[in-house]
Amino acid sequence: MPNFAFLGQPERGVAIGEKAMKLSPLDPFVFRNEHFLSVACYGIGDFERAAALGQSSYERVPNYASNMRTTIAALVAVGRLNDARYLASQHAEVEQGFSVSEFFKRAAFRSEDTRRQFCDRLLSAGMPLDAALTQD
Repeated sequence: MPNFAFLGQPERGVAIGEKAMKLSPLDPFVFRNEHFLSVACYGIGDFERAAALGQSSYERVPNYASNMRTTIAALVAVGRLNDARYLASQHAEVEQGFSVSEFFKRAAFRSEDTRRQFCDRLLSAGMPLDAALTQD
């Protein structure tokens, strides 16, 4: 599902994600399907849905860093900066030493514009640009 969003085909990722959620609503790993569908929704610009799916996934598994990042970016996109900042503070505990600049280099979105926008939103939530700046 997220692979299609990363490759510039988020509509296909949404369709597959919705099908997966219908086929396995009681899957013990539903948090992953929610996250994957959240990424696809983010890719099509449905930030409200991406945030809602991400928050549901976060409630199920609060230490899933990849989900936290997508949810943070979606929350910023819909103007929920306080919620995004709270989640960014939780992310800092889960993935110590994280830096947006390093993440940008390995982020899966093939489109540089999408990667940059995603990372700019992480920065808007207070995530560190450079891990060296946050190390003691």
